[in-house]
Amino acid sequence: MKTSFEAPIPAPDERGKQMDKNVYRAIAVSTLKEKNAYHLSSDAGCATPDTLTSEGARLLTGVRDSVVELIEGLDIDDWHEAADGHDIGSLDDRGAVSEIADGAPSIYTHTLWGQFVDLAAYNEDPTELGVEAGGIDADDLSRAAAMCLYIIADRLARSLLEEAAETYVDALVDIEEFEDA
Repeated sequence: MKTSFEAPIPAPDERGKQMDKNVYRAIAVSTLKEKNAYHLSSDAGCATPDTLTSEGARLLTGVRDSVVELIEGLDIDDWHEAADGHDIGSLDDRGAVSEIADGAPSIYTHTLWGQFVDLAAYNEDPTELGVEAGGIDADDLSRAAAMCLYIIADRLARSLLEEAAETYVDALVDIEEFEDA
């Protein structure tokens, strides 16, 4: 005989799975949020900014924050499919990563050049984006600097997405192994 205090334990349902996915996504995002500009410069493959508040540091943390916003704004099933399927590139089908990278360099000349020098963007090769060697005149120097910063921002955004996906998948695997034990 059941008393009013006894209730059957419900089987895991889709709502529980969705909550788990959201928790694991939050874990992945929190690992990105913990990164400061020095860590981010390593992920971006560029020079370390002079300080945590320098122009280059603000560019890097801005890219990080935009990637976090992108991940948090995705439908959980879209994020799960991309991360679990190791297909982070599918998230850029709508140009989201390119938009993040495009918005990273400052529109203000002085700030743009501060970012350029701070991150040693002069080590980048703008010919990767189709700029012909020697095809830039003095009027286009700021455009070339912005392109070099775009390359850094794009590389960072893709790296952060890959890292978040890896963290997400690792959390899923860990919990599945725990549940199987």
